[in-house]
Amino acid sequence: MNPYLRVLAYAKPYGRHLCAAMLCMVVFSLSTGATVWVALPFLQTLFAGETAPETVMTPAADPLEEKTGIAAWRET
Repeated sequence: MNPYLRVLAYAKPYGRHLCAAMLCMVVFSLSTGATVWVALPFLQTLFAGETAPETVMTPAADPLEEKTGIAAWRET
């Protein structure tokens, strides 16, 4: 008997597990590729030497005057 067929006979009960493992490997490889694709613009900005756009700083509101939670809900 061919040794490969003998190995396949031993692996036959684990067929569902092998298919699930292969599916997980495909999902992992796609997500790894997507991570590189998403991080690429950040890396290009980081190493291109471009400056970040200017941000305008506004004064913060007085936290004692700001109503949050139930107090803000009651006024609506």
